[in-house]
Amino acid sequence: MIKYSKKNNSQSTIKRYIHTQTRKSISTSAGIQAIIESPVGAYKVDYLDRWKFFQNNPPYNFLLTDDDENYIFEIKETRLLNRLRATGIFPKLQRIIQVPPNAQNEINRLLPANENLVGRVEFFPTWYFCEKCERFKTINEWWVGWKDVLQNEEGITDPDRIRKGFFYDSKLSGRPNCYCCYKDALKSKKKGNSKSRVRRKLEQVRFVLVSHIGDIEDIDWPKWITAQRLKNEEVEGNLGGKYVLGQDNCCSKPSLKYIRSTKLSDLVGITIQCESCSNKRTLGGFFNLRKRKGTITDSQKKSYPVNFKPLIRTSNSVYYPIIMNSLFIPQPENKLSHTDTLTIRNAWSRGVSPGDIAVTLKYDLKDVSQVLGEGKFLTEMEFRKNEYEYLLNRDNHNLENRDLVVEEIIINNDLKSCGFERIIKIKRLKLTSVQTGYTRLSPMDRDVFLSKEDKTIQFDNIKVPLKPKYTVTNHAETEFLAGVESFGEGIFLKWDDKMIDCFISEYLRNEKTKSKIQTLWDRVQINEMIDKKKFKDLTHLTKFLLIHSFSHIIIKELEFICGYPSSSVAERIYCDTDNMSGLLIYTIAGSEGSFGGLIKQSENFKNLLLSALLRARDCNSDPICFESDGQGIGGFNFAACYSCLLISEISCEGFNSFLDRGILIDENNGFLKGWKE
Repeated sequence: MIKYSKKNNSQSTIKRYIHTQTRKSISTSAGIQAIIESPVGAYKVDYLDRWKFFQNNPPYNFLLTDDDENYIFEIKETRLLNRLRATGIFPKLQRIIQVPPNAQNEINRLLPANENLVGRVEFFPTWYFCEKCERFKTINEWWVGWKDVLQNEEGITDPDRIRKGFFYDSKLSGRPNCYCCYKDALKSKKKGNSKSRVRRKLEQVRFVLVSHIGDIEDIDWPKWITAQRLKNEEVEGNLGGKYVLGQDNCCSKPSLKYIRSTKLSDLVGITIQCESCSNKRTLGGFFNLRKRKGTITDSQKKSYPVNFKPLIRTSNSVYYPIIMNSLFIPQPENKLSHTDTLTIRNAWSRGVSPGDIAVTLKYDLKDVSQVLGEGKFLTEMEFRKNEYEYLLNRDNHNLENRDLVVEEIIINNDLKSCGFERIIKIKRLKLTSVQTGYTRLSPMDRDVFLSKEDKTIQFDNIKVPLKPKYTVTNHAETEFLAGVESFGEGIFLKWDDKMIDCFISEYLRNEKTKSKIQTLWDRVQINEMIDKKKFKDLTHLTKFLLIHSFSHIIIKELEFICGYPSSSVAERIYCDTDNMSGLLIYTIAGSEGSFGGLIKQSENFKNLLLSALLRARDCNSDPICFESDGQGIGGFNFAACYSCLLISEISCEGFNSFLDRGILIDENNGFLKGWKE
């Protein structure tokens, strides 16, 4: 995607275009307010309602087609739209809008094909340093200096030429240039030195400040020089930090240098020094810095301090997106016009009941119910039940639909003996993903986010609230969210409910295995990241552990046998206590091997499973891994490490948690303990 990058101050505006992938705007690893790394530097994606694409489409018409009913950037996913609206977080939501396409200008590839179809980003972190002269400034200061040099020293006043000179060189490298080194080269040339002009590329600082309420900031480097070391009795009150930023800058006119030692490779080898006052400080102890910025109150009116801690900008803890996914299943045709549909949704967002809408606005109640869906909040489990039942209904397999094409596979007795009831290959599927929010420092479960309950995390030595942020500046008023449609293929597996129930009953009667499940249950209850209602009971938890672990051994095997990177294959688990025992493993177009390779494996699933079990029994970390009593986040894993079960986090629905090879292959209690041929 081509994005619009803009930085403002009282003196100037920097405007440039960055060409990047559309999926980086909304994905399982990045999105709104995420820091994206690129060849031109790191930048932060702005809130949706600040994108030029949305600002230039009031009232969100998004390029109507001729019939005034179809919106070429609107994603038709009624189930997901209704669910998001019913949460109460987005009560006025009307549309899911597709992220603008990735298109460059054919004549000038440094410009977009359509300036109105771009997003908005900003350089972040904003502090840059020059490796040659070691000067350390914000991007705005570098821009103002560059502008002054070209205007005063060379008489260049054309804004486009100045901007192009700031960002590009003969190799069209997009990182900003150092005006100090450039100015020195000009002076050298005026003195008769034939040395060519020097354009030194600036480097972005690696560090940012992140808080548990979702905020992110630059480090105020002039105040780091005057940072104070806390006394022992003060440490606890500052969440374990040993340093706090100074109240004042090092001097009235700080001019910083970022000096890196050639002898020391750690943080002690980096010195921040002020040329104006000669004060300096190394980065030794930098990660013990804490910044307090006000307080926050929870629903119980209990007050907590808002604290920031430093992280490297590429750290996983900087950003955790909250993504809502929906597998497309055909819905009854809506006979109402788009205008009528919006009228019904607007009335419902004002609190009018479906019955009153039908009477007052003179619509058929069935049409109103169809537009509003369930009309109530659905948990993730309830939402997926519709998909599960649709895929298992054989009457739906012969229906013609370009976004969902399924075919039943006849399975043999060998597969039935290991618990499978049905295997369905999905030749084509559509998955719609909408990023609704994000957290920092710790991930948040979807249902926790949607429940809007107070959640806390351990920050150093005390508990503080973990607050999500939304992808728009005003979530209660927004009429749109951005989404991505992904098309691909998959394998859907349905287990025999009786065999699963029988296995779980025996598993929970065994004192040793029940103790493991009980330990896992207890850990869920004390962990603030996981919704306490995620698992209904021990039976539900055991079944999820079984299906999730099975999913990972298959994804790992696809990586070895077919050459799929695990990041290109994903899972969708259908599991509850009584009604669902299913698994969808899928890949999307654009990923490696997503054009027939996966569904081909469904036709020879027995060999795939045999190979997966053989590999699962041979972990490089055994016996330590297999005998583990708790690994990973919150100790939610047992026999699971990167050698055997853990996969790419963007492929796993559960943050690589709730995994255990033992429940599958244990010689005494494993579900597939005797299945080898």
